[in-house]
Amino acid sequence: MDQRKSKIGTTLEDLYKCDDKSGTTNLQPHQYIKLRIQSDPSNISDIIELPEKYNAMDWIYEQLRQICIELTNLLVMLQEECSSQTCPVMKINDWLYLCASHPIPKECSALDYVVHTVDQAVSTLISSKIFPKRSGLDPNVKPHLENISRRILRIFGHAWSNHREIFVQFESQYFLYERLFELNKKYGIEQGQEVIPPGYKELMYGE
Repeated sequence: MDQRKSKIGTTLEDLYKCDDKSGTTNLQPHQYIKLRIQSDPSNISDIIELPEKYNAMDWIYEQLRQICIELTNLLVMLQEECSSQTCPVMKINDWLYLCASHPIPKECSALDYVVHTVDQAVSTLISSKIFPKRSGLDPNVKPHLENISRRILRIFGHAWSNHREIFVQFESQYFLYERLFELNKKYGIEQGQEVIPPGYKELMYGE
C-alpha cells in the first residue's frame, strides 16, 4: 500500500501526480504504473515511460500484468453481444484464429477464446517456473511477454472488427489498446499481424 502522506488542501489530481519529486521514489513498478493511470489514463506516453530506477523487463512485465487486470472490463462488456451464436469462432475480419489454450490448438467461440487467452496470460505471468521472481528479470523472458501481448492484441482486433461500438466505448475510457500498442512499439515487443488499422482513432472519433 502507498504510505505517502498528503498535505491539507491537496487535490485528488495532485495526489496522483507521479514524478520522482512527489514522493514516489520508493514505490514498486506496479504501484508507480497504477498511480500514473489514476492521474490520467489517456496520457499513454507518461504511463509507459520507463523511470531510470527500474529494470526494463520488470517494467514491461508489470505493464502487462496491469493490462490483464483492466482487460477483464472489456470481457464483461463483450458478453453483452459476443456469444457462441453470434461469434462461433474467433475471427478478425477474414482471419480465423485457433485457441492455443488447449493441448492441441482448436477452434473456440470468440468469447471462449478471449476468456482462455486472458486466463492463460495470467497463469503465465504468475508462473513461478517462468517468472521465479518479480524483479530483476532477465531479457530471456521477452518471448513469453511477446506471446502474451500478441494474443491480447487479437482480443482487441476481434472487438474492433466485430463489436465496434463496444471497442469504442471501452477504449475511450481505458485507452488500453493504445497503451499496449505503444508499449510494444517503444520497447521492441514483437506484435505479430496488425489487427487494427493505423487510422483507427480517426474512425473512432471522426478526427
